[in-house]
Amino acid sequence: MGRSESQMDITDINAPKPKKKQRWTPLEISLSVLVLLLTIIAVTMIALYATYDDGICKSSDCIKSAARLIQNMDASVEPCTDFFKYACGGWLKRNVIPETSSRYSNFDILRDELEVILKDVLQEPKTEDIVAVQKAKTLYRSCINESAIDSRGGQPLLKLLPDIYGWPVASDNWDQTY
Repeated sequence: MGRSESQMDITDINAPKPKKKQRWTPLEISLSVLVLLLTIIAVTMIALYATYDDGICKSSDCIKSAARLIQNMDASVEPCTDFFKYACGGWLKRNVIPETSSRYSNFDILRDELEVILKDVLQEPKTEDIVAVQKAKTLYRSCINESAIDSRGGQPLLKLLPDIYGWPVASDNWDQTY
């Protein structure tokens, strides 16, 4: 309060003036836009790389299938010369086509393997099998017992003929002129 007017003038002159808001120079604006664009590009590239599928199947089934294809090929043959031998030559080397068969494929191989497995299953009598399986095993054993089949001849069927009703050939009073 005891200030004079001249002291106030001095104080106002010496007081720091508020800074004017500086505008960005064209160089700073260009660099900021460039940094922003590079950041967007980097984020996009990272997202694309993280979700990129290279088209190579890496599951166990796919690897097994690829191994089977390579195993069945014959790389020593030029594919443009003989494509069948190139694609299937390895399989032909490993699997000889039986003389009794006009064709032979993976399905035939699987069928033969299944027949061997079924034969083993049906030949093993087990008491813990269910009744239906026991009957199937009994029927199988009776069918493969050729000596018993030959010794019986047609007797089992002849015993069944009278039980068949409505078939004139099976009755005792059958007339050949019927």
